Amino acid sequence: MKYLYPVRLMRLHRDWEATWNGLPDNLRGAVWQVLSNLAFAVMAVAVKTVGQTIDSFEIAFFRCFVGLIFTLPLLFRAGRVRFATTRMGAHFSRAALGVAAMFCGFYALTHLPLAEATTISFTKTLFTIPLAVLVFGEVVHWRRWGATAAGLGGVVLILRPQGGEFDQALMVALLAAALVAVIIVTIKSLARTEQAATILFYYGVFSTCISLVPALWDWRIPNPEECVLLAGVAILGVSGQFCNIRSYRLGEATAMAPFGYLRLIFAGFFGYILFAERPDLWMWIGAGIIIASTLYIAIQEARRKEAPVTKE
Repeated sequence: MKYLYPVRLMRLHRDWEATWNGLPDNLRGAVWQVLSNLAFAVMAVAVKTVGQTIDSFEIAFFRCFVGLIFTLPLLFRAGRVRFATTRMGAHFSRAALGVAAMFCGFYALTHLPLAEATTISFTKTLFTIPLAVLVFGEVVHWRRWGATAAGLGGVVLILRPQGGEFDQALMVALLAAALVAVIIVTIKSLARTEQAATILFYYGVFSTCISLVPALWDWRIPNPEECVLLAGVAILGVSGQFCNIRSYRLGEATAMAPFGYLRLIFAGFFGYILFAERPDLWMWIGAGIIIASTLYIAIQEARRKEAPVTKE
């Protein structure tokens, strides 16, 4: 009898694996997308909670450090990481930008309602288009420029300066989105000559070292509860990235793009339940405009990449 339960478990595992593999790729990709956005939303809750007592730079350091610990075994397991590089400066710049974006993002999550901070983070797509034109000389159709302009209009609705002044936390959130757009362009440039594992390795090492310097300026030894939250931020961040990668490997980009906005629904739910946050009507109107414009841009970009190359 003692061998019966392991055999049953093995059968259940085989049945589950067969059922899962038999599902359409887009459906499996959608499941990974839901898990990814749920992980990022719970990470935002952990950031907001621990951010009440721990400085954002210290949170960023633990995110980088613990994330590096979890990422290294995966990198080496996947294959040999090519450490030699002629673009060390570009790797360092990408890490510095990443730390700055992370700090701004964590600061925004700490000082803004979760739904509001999450909405502003989606504007990275709006910044990516002009950067791609300037850096890579990409040709952008007028419809995407129109969607970008509409999205920026949604940002203005959310910012709504009071007495001629903008909310500092909202401006920091917007800066975080702009920095992420610069990072996307930087990674695109690095990917032309560097392996993905090489980029991840140097980012983990450099970001940990860079984030430690400002973290020490206002360092506070976390208590056991804060240590759990800080570890959770890192683990959930890595898990969210892993699920997102699995999602796009399985599903079509145009099918996966809409699921990214589930994060706003999760953020709004957690903000309401856990922090009694009630964003006003103008925030939701602005969020709707930003989501519609960035979703249109994302789908058009995915279709452009998936379209077959035709020769005249």
